[in-house]
Amino acid sequence: VECHNYIRVMVRQSNGRNLICGTHAYSPKCREYVYSDGDRMLQQRRQFDGQGIAPYDPKHNSTAVYIADANEIYTGTVSDFAGNDPLIYRKRLSDDEGLRTQRDDLKVLDCK
Repeated sequence: VECHNYIRVMVRQSNGRNLICGTHAYSPKCREYVYSDGDRMLQQRRQFDGQGIAPYDPKHNSTAVYIADANEIYTGTVSDFAGNDPLIYRKRLSDDEGLRTQRDDLKVLDCK
């Protein structure tokens, strides 16, 4: 049996939440969880598109750095199914604002 969701990014945010992003069967997704002391369980707070944060394919590499003061995540991964669009991406976790490197600019990034 093959797994359909490979966790690629996991960070503990400054607000006590946990951000977990995975491949989600070639459709990257991120979820924020908060730990409930009373229930001793993780409760999902929200889910959002993980494109640019986690790769589509579990064979593709990714890296992430969380900046607590700004509540931002910086990632390096690929943003397409084939793995031909490498990027560096910044996302504010408080809203849907994101910024990525320019697509198809080989002077910035080279996937080979």
